[in-house]
Amino acid sequence: MTPFEIFTAIQGDQHFRMPNIRLCEIQERLGKASFGYVFDWKSAAPNFGACHALDVGFIFGNLNEEFHGCTTEAWNLAGYMQDAWIAFAKTGDPSSPGLGNWPRYGRERVMMVLGAKSRVENAPYEKERAAWDGVPNEVLG
Repeated sequence: MTPFEIFTAIQGDQHFRMPNIRLCEIQERLGKASFGYVFDWKSAAPNFGACHALDVGFIFGNLNEEFHGCTTEAWNLAGYMQDAWIAFAKTGDPSSPGLGNWPRYGRERVMMVLGAKSRVENAPYEKERAAWDGVPNEVLG
């Protein structure tokens, strides 16, 4: 990885991923269901990768060729995500036919990885997550 890629990974974790993970963990401790995801789709824009807010176009079915890429694969992912968000709004569970069973976050830190090959993973990027264990919430987000 280049220094820039390392910097952006740290910033992304600090401002987005870790606050979301900690929220899932708090919800679970309170006995409430939580469902997490990692958005793994790479932007069509050079050097953007799976950047902040890229998922919004997929959720709302508003893909842009230069930013999201408008391939059949992209539109399929958009449809799967829309179905999952609708299922969650209706039932509190994002499981849907396109993505299948979406387990709770739970003690195994289960996340749906949304991308070209969406899948369920236990504790994705666990080493990176663990590096933040001693960092107080006030430093995040």
